[in-house]
Amino acid sequence: MKTLIFILVTIIVYSNLILPQGWECKECPKRDLAIFDLDIFQREPPEPGSGLNEADWLEMFMVAGGILDAFFNEDPSRDCLNFFDGQMVTINEWGEDNYTHGSTSLSLPPPSGMSENIEYLVTGLIAKQISDGVYVIKASVQTGGTGETVVEATAPYDFSVSGTQNGKNIAQQLMPLMEKIRDFEKRKRDEVPEIVVDANGKGAELEIKPEKEKIKGGKSTKVEIKLIDCDGVPIKDMNVTLTAEGGSFDPEKVKTDGDGKAESKFTADCDPGKYSLTMEFKARYPFSDKEYEFGEVKEIQVEAADKFNIVYNHTMTHEYGGQFLLESIGTGTIPCTINWEAEPPTVKGEGTVNATWTGNAAECKFNGNSSYKLNYKGKVVYSEDGSATLQLKKISDSEQGGNFNIICGTMTQNVPASLPFPALEEDRVLEFSFKDGESTNLDVPGSGVTNYSYTLKMKCK
Repeated sequence: MKTLIFILVTIIVYSNLILPQGWECKECPKRDLAIFDLDIFQREPPEPGSGLNEADWLEMFMVAGGILDAFFNEDPSRDCLNFFDGQMVTINEWGEDNYTHGSTSLSLPPPSGMSENIEYLVTGLIAKQISDGVYVIKASVQTGGTGETVVEATAPYDFSVSGTQNGKNIAQQLMPLMEKIRDFEKRKRDEVPEIVVDANGKGAELEIKPEKEKIKGGKSTKVEIKLIDCDGVPIKDMNVTLTAEGGSFDPEKVKTDGDGKAESKFTADCDPGKYSLTMEFKARYPFSDKEYEFGEVKEIQVEAADKFNIVYNHTMTHEYGGQFLLESIGTGTIPCTINWEAEPPTVKGEGTVNATWTGNAAECKFNGNSSYKLNYKGKVVYSEDGSATLQLKKISDSEQGGNFNIICGTMTQNVPASLPFPALEEDRVLEFSFKDGESTNLDVPGSGVTNYSYTLKMKCK
């Protein structure tokens, strides 16, 4: 964001003029204008007989003051300009040693790009033409940061009037100054995509707008981006970067079209909450070569998903007399659905758990597999602070099926499918908050001979 600081404000302008659109500054900000001296090539008092007397020479130093006087009092766009003494601005920034006072010393602008505190400046020169010996005034308005000429005027120095009047006369060619500045800024914006007049002005629109302001976890919504400059003109061909909390954009970088618009897609993560969607772009002002950041933030509400999976894991070990160790490792996925229309919202789910079995003894080994179905039901419980938890209870197990063998040397014996069997958790209520990947341990107590471990993890679909 642009930050310009001036210590000394030398002139404050008040007026009730109704300004035409050409230099409107209610929507686009006013511009700061620093007035500098003109570079007078006749640096020392003229020698007698040179054709220029000392009184006329001294009057030349009044031209800059005449220009300022005309802008301040006669320019119809003056309400859109903040006037500053250029010397005071640069003294504050660069130190007083860089500037001296006196009839033969000039207060001229620093090299372009050397001052952060100047948007636009007025300066010029008074020089004697070699061809005809005529003294000529050349006055120009320039950008402070890049040194580009916005508008300029040239006229012979009129010795029949004062230096101040010469300044007023040439200033008339530069008026209305704010209109000239606005025309320059619009031209630069058209020529260079990364230039804006002022995307922070009152008339600007920087908008990041999701099609849906509330979406379920895991779901997507279209997001529109619109960039309008302070004067109502679309900011086209601008590269915009998108970032998101609670989800992601695809694509993360977009470019605006001729209407200043672009689109992306936001996909929410599974954790409910309020999250920020941010768009950001870097642009330059017409008077500077420095980049500034512009952007906008929009909030989106991610609600708990309609569907999720319980990822089921269990292990069981059983030791037979210290000689035979039987182990079961089971995994499964239980898809669940929430009916948010119910009061309270209800949950149902069913899934299959598959287990593998291994075991070894001195002369025999055991291998096999088993599977069984689990059915869950539950509800959503809200707390006083507005958070919610999911409560699930197992309501049934299907009969187990599988194939088990004991192999002793060349002998293989089939074992009935009912044995061995995985240890199932006790009938209990499982609680989850709506956090993606959150785990619950079942903590089934062991017997000393048989040990169990169960973990259930909730995963948004």
